[in-house]
Amino acid sequence: MELSPLKPLLAVALLVCFAFPSCTRADNVSGRCVPMSLCDRFGDLVLDRNPNFKYNGSLPDAYKCPSDTSDSTSMCCAQPDTAHGLIRYAKAWKLRLDKCGLIGMPHRVLAGEEADVGEFPWMANLMFFWLKNSKSIKTTVCSGTLIHAQYVLTAAHCFKLEFRPTFVRLGEHDLSREKDCVENECVEYIEYVIKNWVAHEKYRGLKGQYDIALVHLNGTAEIIVDRIYPICLPVTTQWLMMKPSDLIASGWGLTESGRYPDVLRFTTMHTLKDRPYYCKKEQMICARGSKGETHCRGDSGGPLQRAVPYGDRYRMVLFGVISGGVNECSVEDKSVGVSVSVAYHIK
Repeated sequence: MELSPLKPLLAVALLVCFAFPSCTRADNVSGRCVPMSLCDRFGDLVLDRNPNFKYNGSLPDAYKCPSDTSDSTSMCCAQPDTAHGLIRYAKAWKLRLDKCGLIGMPHRVLAGEEADVGEFPWMANLMFFWLKNSKSIKTTVCSGTLIHAQYVLTAAHCFKLEFRPTFVRLGEHDLSREKDCVENECVEYIEYVIKNWVAHEKYRGLKGQYDIALVHLNGTAEIIVDRIYPICLPVTTQWLMMKPSDLIASGWGLTESGRYPDVLRFTTMHTLKDRPYYCKKEQMICARGSKGETHCRGDSGGPLQRAVPYGDRYRMVLFGVISGGVNECSVEDKSVGVSVSVAYHIK
């Protein structure tokens, strides 16, 4: 299927929960009065226009909330530009926030570790099937994230590769095994043919701000906790405004040793405020590990995620889709991983 214009065929069901009052800044930008800690890039919002500004408890007039809602810790924070969203708020009853991203405790923070079986049940492996010497070969093309029983979010460039993914594997952990076992309990992965896919209408074949696509499965995944389970999307006002300082990347991408792992791995990434020239757009997330590591080939399309408290539980929320990794994954090259901010593609 060729890249097609964005069409309103995607009825990914989301629950919208607006908790903060609306406001209009002095520069006519619409937003919501939120705590400063929840404002998307608060420091840059102020410093972009006032390079010498130092916060001393008083905001510039343009960022102040109306008098009836303002306090010393709130500001009128611009909402992400969602004019060209890929995911639509539609039929909100279909996907609820109590049915996604379920985890027991805040995620452990480690670097380059193997994941436990079922630790990231929303992980999807996008694969290509081909024949070699009359033997069928299945190859990983990209990673993805299950956001609904029929939909996976991934990177658009995955469908511009020489070998385009033709099916999606869910419930996968160790690629070298048909079953993944914990003690005496074993589970098998499930595969679904890709029925359809659509990329962002502004995607032009480059990795970056519009490198995002939605995959429609030819079937409905059976949702099973700790095995196959959708991640949460950033659809509450709090989550839309968040730009976490730490995010977790997971996938089957190239390791520092130059090998593709069989077992799903994850690492903690730190978002950068001092962005390189190729990662300046607000729709991008720039991140690097504490030791300089970044996501690599094979991680493309996978999630940048963070455990966030919701009610009396923590939920894993999808904040970014990995756009591209470097060819060589040495920590010495100080490369920066570029991902697409999911919040900017929801409308």
